[in-house]
Amino acid sequence: LDIPLPLPPLTIGMAWHPRHAADGAHGWLRTAVRRTLQAPA
Repeated sequence: LDIPLPLPPLTIGMAWHPRHAADGAHGWLRTAVRRTLQAPA
């Protein structure tokens, strides 16, 4: 359903500790969140 009022765009950012940069599970989670929150084409 469409939202019945105009809303401004919302920017969402992610941050993580550098020690998690090479963690495969953490990378998978970041990718899954990014894919889920992308605007529909």
